Amino acid sequence: MQIEIVRVKGYNLLHQESIKLVENQPASLLQNKIANLLLRCIPGLRWDTKQVSELNSIDSTMVYLRGKHELNQYTPYSLQQALKLLTQCVNMSPNSIAPYCALAECYLSMAQMGIFDKQNAMIKAKEYAIKATELDHSNPQALGFLGLINTIHSEYIVGSLLFKQANLLSPVSADIKYYYGWNLFMAGQLEEALQTINECLKLEPTRAAAGITKLWITYYHAGIDDAIRLGDELRSQHLQDNPILLSMQVMFLSLKGKHELARKLAKEISKHEITGLIAVNLLYAEYCQNSERALPAIREFLESEQNTDNNPGLLPLVLVAHGEVIAEKMWNKFKKEDNIWFKRWKQDPRLVKLR
Repeated sequence: MQIEIVRVKGYNLLHQESIKLVENQPASLLQNKIANLLLRCIPGLRWDTKQVSELNSIDSTMVYLRGKHELNQYTPYSLQQALKLLTQCVNMSPNSIAPYCALAECYLSMAQMGIFDKQNAMIKAKEYAIKATELDHSNPQALGFLGLINTIHSEYIVGSLLFKQANLLSPVSADIKYYYGWNLFMAGQLEEALQTINECLKLEPTRAAAGITKLWITYYHAGIDDAIRLGDELRSQHLQDNPILLSMQVMFLSLKGKHELARKLAKEISKHEITGLIAVNLLYAEYCQNSERALPAIREFLESEQNTDNNPGLLPLVLVAHGEVIAEKMWNKFKKEDNIWFKRWKQDPRLVKLR
């Protein structure tokens, strides 16, 4: 039996899968297979019943599910909403593990998106991951996330052991695959990162953060043409309106010289979402389109940023706005300090002059 999941808007094929029918097979078995397929492929339907059952009330369960939904949308606005809801849930169910894990992921996601101070986000993420492991030393999601935190801090042996333990406890977990792929990406191991993120997306095709991580890896590893193709593919599926994806695609198209298409796409991004990394992507696209005419706006943005000295993600803008000498000085500073975010950004093709 062939099953196709199609988006009504635009009639885009989201997923296609065959289920083998066996003679005298119970109908319940087929129903379970279809249900699992829908949970994997339709955003908002997937949740871990074990995690939810640990919450101590209907109210806290509803707050948690709303928070997880916002976390999974993976936009600046949704992450800010997730932060509020998951913090509320932790206060309502202080002995439940799931809200701590989700809150830790939320803080790190906001830091990566450039909408939360990176140093404070790392402190908060580690604090909540440790709290989750204190509640249950064998919780695979908590162990996996703590493994991510440790490896980002260059504590590779501890991080590797935590990931190994998490994977043994839960070998088919989209969360752990995502955390490990995220870890490999941050460490610059692009081929391995891509393989692991693909494993995550096979388990959970609608995970927005994993899709966007794959897009960055593809740009770094395979180049602009493959990145544009993948961006179009993701937009035709479940990331159609995601502002992070849209801003990346605008930047890629601008780098390729497809300025009219890039400008048209940029209009689809809501103004209230233009912050952090989205703003950086769009400003770089403006530079590609308008060259020196875009520099005053870029310099104004850089001056308004409070933590430029701790944000390697600004290096592409610094290079075009202030030149190679200043950008190289920042590059060497991040390298000397072993900045935890620098390992990810130093692979950016736009910074090849500084390597």
